[in-house]
Amino acid sequence: MVEDAHSFALQDYMVDARLTNWLATVLIAMTVGYSGLAIANSMAMSASRRGPDIAALKGSGGTDRQLLAMAVGETAIVVAIGSVLGLIVTVPPLYGMAAGLSQVTGTEVGLHVAWPTVLSVVAGCSALALAATVAVTRRVLRERTE
Repeated sequence: MVEDAHSFALQDYMVDARLTNWLATVLIAMTVGYSGLAIANSMAMSASRRGPDIAALKGSGGTDRQLLAMAVGETAIVVAIGSVLGLIVTVPPLYGMAAGLSQVTGTEVGLHVAWPTVLSVVAGCSALALAATVAVTRRVLRERTE
């Protein structure tokens, strides 16, 4: 079988692109896993240390549902702030690298962010943080009522 140079180069590029995408996917999965563990651990520690606060709020008439909703709301705010700070720290250097690469190569290089991937990472970390908060807050509420 005879192939022209363009087809051969395109086929070789597609193999490299597929392998690069797999590597990026594995790295993102590892990052989300480690970040999720750190977030879940931090939220669990925070919720478990909140025992005296929960007792005071419960003593002043707060229901379990209200206290759980408060903890979930706080966690959602923390995740949102962390996500925004992460973007603020990450996006400007990426723009700088794209501008530098554009200058070195003499071609236009733009910043391409896979927003669905970013949103799925934020959603995954948010789900882990909320699950940890709910689990620990429920346990603390059960301990305080017994």
